[in-house]
Amino acid sequence: MLFDEAQLSDEMSVRGLYYDGLVRRCHHSFPDAKFVFAHPYIANPDAQIVKNNLIGQYSDSKVYSFRNIGQMFLLYNSDTNKYFHFGIDKNIMGCTRTDCYFDPIERAIHSNGSTLIYMSKAKVINYDFLKEYDRYVKMCPEIHTDMVDDIIEELKLYTGGNTSENGDFYSRFISLLRRGIVIHHGSMPLRTRALVEKFVNNRLCRLCFSTSTLEQGINMPFDVVLLDRFENSKPLAIKNLIGRAGRSSNKDDFDIGYVVVTSNANMTKLRNILLEESIIKDYSSLDRRDALDEDFHDYKEAINNHTMDDRFNMPPVVLQRIVEGDGSQEVRDVLDIMFDREGNLIPKENYKDIASSAAIGMQKIYERSLGRSLGDGEKNVFNTAIQLMLIRLLFHATFKQLCRWRYYNASRLKERKQREKKGLKSDHLSSAFVTGFSDLPKKGLHVFSIFPKGTKAKDVSYDAILYDTYDFLDKLIDFKLGELFYAAFMSYFEKNQDEKAERFSKLLRYGTDDSRYIWMIRYGLEFEDIGKLDTHIRAIDANGIDFYDSIHEVPERDKEVIKRYINFNH
Repeated sequence: MLFDEAQLSDEMSVRGLYYDGLVRRCHHSFPDAKFVFAHPYIANPDAQIVKNNLIGQYSDSKVYSFRNIGQMFLLYNSDTNKYFHFGIDKNIMGCTRTDCYFDPIERAIHSNGSTLIYMSKAKVINYDFLKEYDRYVKMCPEIHTDMVDDIIEELKLYTGGNTSENGDFYSRFISLLRRGIVIHHGSMPLRTRALVEKFVNNRLCRLCFSTSTLEQGINMPFDVVLLDRFENSKPLAIKNLIGRAGRSSNKDDFDIGYVVVTSNANMTKLRNILLEESIIKDYSSLDRRDALDEDFHDYKEAINNHTMDDRFNMPPVVLQRIVEGDGSQEVRDVLDIMFDREGNLIPKENYKDIASSAAIGMQKIYERSLGRSLGDGEKNVFNTAIQLMLIRLLFHATFKQLCRWRYYNASRLKERKQREKKGLKSDHLSSAFVTGFSDLPKKGLHVFSIFPKGTKAKDVSYDAILYDTYDFLDKLIDFKLGELFYAAFMSYFEKNQDEKAERFSKLLRYGTDDSRYIWMIRYGLEFEDIGKLDTHIRAIDANGIDFYDSIHEVPERDKEVIKRYINFNH
């Protein structure tokens, strides 16, 4: 088993907790398997072996310090608008800065190269970089190639975003691609990120404005990396990011990547980070009391006692809380809301009548799993998540439809259209309150809206809705709530043989109770893919997918999701 730790720059976070938990579960279930850990820039690679009690006579580790690309380091002085070379190790290179006779970003743009500019997520999402880096943005002409056209069209179809700046559902993110300007962050849908990475790797990108998601082992090289933001507390993140500067290849060219910092202070910080060894802790949050204890105590206990329920992916004590005693009654109450007396799922027309009561019932189940009540901010986030779950379930809504529905409400689109028909202006209308995503549980979370107070309805950002909706679906609904409710209703079915519970558990987890569609989802297809590929699949089960010959006639972009399962060369 290969464990890639490039994304693990903070091993004491919730992500680190889950990571160590997975390592220990794998070792407990497969004690004879060989475990290989790969963690770049770490001076103590044996830490994972020690912290997860994997030490044995066949354990070994090695530090590789070589690099396969050359890099030069530059300081940008905004007062003089000039660049300077500097060395990392002053004992070898000296302390003197040397004038750089060119602008590396400008040269990269004009030579069809690319530049990564690392900045805060707020700057990326709010598009503050368009003003801050206006000089370079203006250097990027529109690109008209078939690949650019195809990627833009696919993004429009998937996200629902438009490229008409004065129209509704306008996506600045998609529009900027036409000029080779890319943004990249962790709230972008996985399919969107894949298309962006395809865009970059085909050398169509001129400027990429990104958050720290690019530290996570993504194969996207750049000619220049500029650190607009410098987190001295995250040396591993910085090392991974500057590792993007330079393109390794099998050519004989001597290729060099440039790393740029924007102040003398950051130059000193970068020197210190690159010269100091990066050491991760050789103990796990699983074995110590810390800030994660209150809401993750049961998880820690189950991992350390090897009692984790692998079928439902949760501690047995949590499962017991949600299905025993009053928990069973709460599950039954939700089923009574969602199904009629004949056992039929309520029609979508009744959504508004049951949405509130269903959310309350499901909130009780969630609170029972935590062993505490939710705070006001948590309730708002939870209710929004349930709302999205039910709409996806009852209306078979795609990601595009969910995004457009939330934008429709946030921007008060119906009201604005009605006013326009009457010849009235809508410029004064404020945006509606729309609860934004936050991870749960999060004790002490305040009630908040995606859009700051005073945001005009006409100025609601479709991209902000897009990213927030994906966060809800990926990080909360599918990753956490879907599994929890699947366990609650499936366990209830196994005890009471209530077929409504079995059906509802599948609907919540997969969005469908059709076994064929469920298999497609488990193979990585989304509902958008199922509609296009279903007729080309003869059979599908745990053993594989059997395609009809007609699969070869499917458009290339629709084949991407299934290329791993079929050889299109034969």
